[in-house]
Order: sequence, then structure tokens, then C-alpha cells
Amino acid sequence: MAAETLMFGIGATKAGTSWLYRYLASHPDCAMPAMKELHYFDTADPRKQAWQVKQFTRKAADLKARRAFAPAAKHENLDARIKVLEEAIALLSGDRTGHRAYLAYLSAAGTGARLLGDVTPSYGLLPEGDLRMMAGLAPQTRFIYILRDPLDRLWSNIRMVAGRKAKDEGDVEAIARDLLDKALTGADQQVIMRSDYAGTLARLEAAVPPENRLVLFFEQLFSAETVARICAFLGIGAHPAELDRRVHAGRSLAMEKDQAERARMALRGQYEAVAGRFESLPPRWLENYARI
Repeated sequence: MAAETLMFGIGATKAGTSWLYRYLASHPDCAMPAMKELHYFDTADPRKQAWQVKQFTRKAADLKARRAFAPAAKHENLDARIKVLEEAIALLSGDRTGHRAYLAYLSAAGTGARLLGDVTPSYGLLPEGDLRMMAGLAPQTRFIYILRDPLDRLWSNIRMVAGRKAKDEGDVEAIARDLLDKALTGADQQVIMRSDYAGTLARLEAAVPPENRLVLFFEQLFSAETVARICAFLGIGAHPAELDRRVHAGRSLAMEKDQAERARMALRGQYEAVAGRFESLPPRWLENYARI
């Protein structure tokens, strides 16, 4: 790997990782793969690998079907998107010995770059040993983890999932409230796991030296000061960011009062874990923490 630094964006889900990916992809010192969320390290298990390959294969098939009926002017764009998916499928399906193919895949994103990166939020759920292994893949590795107010992050994640499940826009609200109920009763832990800042921070702190990890708050992400911190941490030059641009903003939907109260209580440990690590919290965090 010719780049000076290998960067991992490990989450959290719905906490600005797409914005971070696009910022780094636009940076002249960085080379980011064409696909955000490669899911390389979280698909070591054969079953997870097969599931992820199936998802990418289905998306590629959908694009090929669209291309068959698309005007010629759109073929180039569709072909590029299909190629990205097929390359990711080959990576996930191929030999993982020494992770050489993975590093070659990242290096192919650009030559002469000072930084290569992989932004996959689900890496935040990886065990300590995997994070430690990732930290040793290059002479210089850096990890960025973004925290969003736990209640806001949970609800945004649920609204996103509800939007994908809904067959009609009018179904989103009912599905979202049902998903939240399932999460709060323990019937579905996947979405709650994405809010496990305490677990991820503990594993990250055990696996990665302090100088190689940066924890940010979503509520402070879109500022010149935070962008300057990111660039300094990654060892790349200053570069302007689109601070007013939001990526994948969720649907506007208010959480019901009783569900919000139950969710805050379910997330109490996360507020406490973060409050115990930082001298100050953003106002939104303090607002919700005070209501527990």
C-alpha cells in the first residue's frame, strides 16, 4: 500500500458517515473507493459473506435490468455503477489471505494519494480483536468514530429502515413506530446495537492507541473547526467542505412522547458512558440526558 495512511470510518450509523465519505472522496490528498460501506471486515463469517454478496448481486442485477430499457445517454453511468458492484462482489468472494486483495482494491482507487479509506459504519460492531488486526494493516492507521445523540440516532435509523420496508409512503409512520416498539421490547436488537457507543468505545480504546483514533460528535461535525481537526488527525492538507450539505437526511417524523421516554431510559447507559468520557456534551445530548 503506497499511501501514507489507511483510515477506517467505523460509524455510527446515521451519524454523518456518508457526509464524511463524500468529503474525503472530494479531497485531493485522499483516494476513497467508489463504494461506501464495503462490508469487508464484517463479512469474514461465510454466512455473512454470502448474504452481503447476495445483496450486491441483486443490486447489480437490478441495474442491468434498468440498463436494458434505459436511453443510451444513461448507459455510461449505469455501467459504472454495475462495475463498482461487481468489483465489490469479487473482493468479498475472493482470497482474504493477508488482506492483500483488500489493500490492492483500496490502492486502485487512486495513485499518489496520502490517504486511503474505508467508511463502513457496521465496523463499529466488530470485536476488539478485529479492530486490533485492522489497526496493524498499515504503518499508519486512523479510526474515526462519530457519535450522534442516542435518541436522535436511533429514531433516524428506524425511520430509514421503515422507509425501505414501506411499500407506500403512507405506511412509513406505522412501520417506524412498530419497529421502535420491537427495539424497546427486545424483540429486535439490531437497531439498538447500532447505538451501543459504550461497547464500541470500549473496544476501540482497547484495540487502537489514543493518537490513532478520533471520536467526534455529529452535532459538531458540520463546522470548519471540526473539518480542520479531521484533516490534522489524518495528516492531510486543509480543504473546504460543504458544511450546509446533508447526505441521506431522514424523513421528518416526530417520535411519540411515551416512546421517546421509553427510548431515553433504554439508552441511559449510552448517555452515561459518553458523559463519563468527555468534559462536555453538545446541547442536544444534555437536553435528552437531563430528561432521563
